[in-house]
Amino acid sequence: MAEEDESSKRLVPDFLNMKYEFLFKIIGRKRKFLLEQKCMILVLIMYIPGVITTALAGTWELFVFNWARIVSTVVIGAIVWLLVRFLRRLEEKLQQVTEILSPPMRKDPAQEGYEEWKSWERRIEQYKIWTHSPQRRPHKWYYLQTVGGAFCGFLLGLLTINPEIGWVGNNLPNELYFRIWYIFVGFLVGGCLYFIGSGFWAIRKYCKDVISNEEILPLDPDRTGGLRELGRLSLDLDLIVALPSVAFPLYLLQGSEFPISTSDIGPWILLSILYALLLVFIFFVSISPAHDDMVEAKTKYLLKIHREYRDIHEKLLHKLEPGKLIDPQEYKRLSGIFELYDRVESMAVWPLDFRTTLRFSLTSLLPLISIGITISF
Repeated sequence: MAEEDESSKRLVPDFLNMKYEFLFKIIGRKRKFLLEQKCMILVLIMYIPGVITTALAGTWELFVFNWARIVSTVVIGAIVWLLVRFLRRLEEKLQQVTEILSPPMRKDPAQEGYEEWKSWERRIEQYKIWTHSPQRRPHKWYYLQTVGGAFCGFLLGLLTINPEIGWVGNNLPNELYFRIWYIFVGFLVGGCLYFIGSGFWAIRKYCKDVISNEEILPLDPDRTGGLRELGRLSLDLDLIVALPSVAFPLYLLQGSEFPISTSDIGPWILLSILYALLLVFIFFVSISPAHDDMVEAKTKYLLKIHREYRDIHEKLLHKLEPGKLIDPQEYKRLSGIFELYDRVESMAVWPLDFRTTLRFSLTSLLPLISIGITISF
């Protein structure tokens, strides 16, 4: 009963406490080991058995100096670390934005602002119903994607592993390790895709169904109307998707001769460009509904300021006639309106501050940077 009460308070489900899911639950559990330590252990579990089997077969040098496999394994650990951290922060950051935007509580229908508060509460409850609806049935998409990913890994192993070439060396333990590695990576990819998709839709749905131009705060000190954390959440998600681009050029080009010919590198450059466009798409589509409300709120506030300025402007023009005195308070009021206008005008129409914008620019260029570094070597 206590667990159900706790769940009802959450805006999004506790993805790290899913029924019949163990890997991400163990890694995400806040117990004896830190998250970073658990992810490091995961990397070692994936890599050390390969060192042992190749050492016994006498092909360890070919395995240990295979930089593509080292980088791929480390990147997998980093992706899991970033993903678990994102899932931990998702609820916290959405609650933070909710507290910033929430209108003052009004229990009495006769109180001013009651309808605004009631509308906000209704939207929050509808959002909770939507996000928690998968909890009422097994997470079939998680199981489907992880099993499907493991099966794809198995097929990829069948298609790419040549037992007679490289460090596998016609050695059964080496071959078995390689095939299990592919299956496990496929399983991880399937699970990561499920959580990435869940996070993407949780952010987008919040921006679309909860946020309204009525609650956005153009004068908020963060200069994003109080929505800065939504942009940072979207960036965290984008970085998770971007990280594989560090490894895939090196992994795909490991059999090529250097310097790489144009015919060999051309398709991967095109793939990197498409990858960068995908990152831009994921980032902006997740928060795009908030953009429309931010534009509307900003326009509405600027219009109010223009009307206020027009009123003062007419009074000042009337008093500029000879023999009439101008009240200093009206000058002060006019100065305040100019300052207010500048503050509202400086509000961004995307929930992005300078730091988030800069980090997003670097993240979206990561595939191109990775392919460039690979070519340079």
